Amino acid sequence: MHYVISDIHGRIDLFDKMLDKINLQKGDILYVLGDCIDRGGGLEVALKLADLKQKGLVKFIMGNHEVIFIENLKKHR
Repeated sequence: MHYVISDIHGRIDLFDKMLDKINLQKGDILYVLGDCIDRGGGLEVALKLADLKQKGLVKFIMGNHEVIFIENLKKHR
C-alpha cells in the first residue's frame, strides 16, 4: 500500500496514532510531503521518519519548515 501525509508539524502524538492505524508493513511506502517539524514536539517526528526511511518504508520531500530549519542551522554555525 501507498500512503500520503503532510504537515505533521512535530505532533508526535498524532503521528504515532496515524502509524498505529495504517500499520506499515514491508513493501508499504509512506510518502511524507513536508513540514514534519515545527510547532511542537521537537525533532521526535523527524527522528522517527529517519528510522522508517532506513527500513525502506518512507519517502520524504522537504517542506518549507525543513528548508527554514536548515537555513537557520547554516546561519548559527
